[in-house]
Amino acid sequence: MEYEDLRRAVELMLFEGREDDYCDFKQCYHDNKASRLHDIICMANNLSGKDGYIIFGVEDKTMNVLGIEHDANRLNQQQFVDFLKGKVFFAGIRPKIELHTLHMRGHEIDVLIVKSTHDTPYVIA
Repeated sequence: MEYEDLRRAVELMLFEGREDDYCDFKQCYHDNKASRLHDIICMANNLSGKDGYIIFGVEDKTMNVLGIEHDANRLNQQQFVDFLKGKVFFAGIRPKIELHTLHMRGHEIDVLIVKSTHDTPYVIA
């Protein structure tokens, strides 16, 4: 997805001010690997037929952009890929992800896109 298209989509999600089955706001990165895996699998298995978005650096109740530029638990794309590769999924099929950094309201936020596929449901073996 192009930067400006993603930026507009996130702005719309912030404007709507709510989470749903394909959008989850996180104030900061997970410090618990089980919670990280749970959130990724939930987004991968969402029933909307849309890509799932985990947006780091936004407070979920207020939609305040707090940023993640100083988050000690921040991951990059390769670290997310390695994290998922380290898990045993049924039939060896893992969720497909993309990580993007956006500059919004004076901060950096990260958007983990969990791609919608026909490989659902994703299940840990």
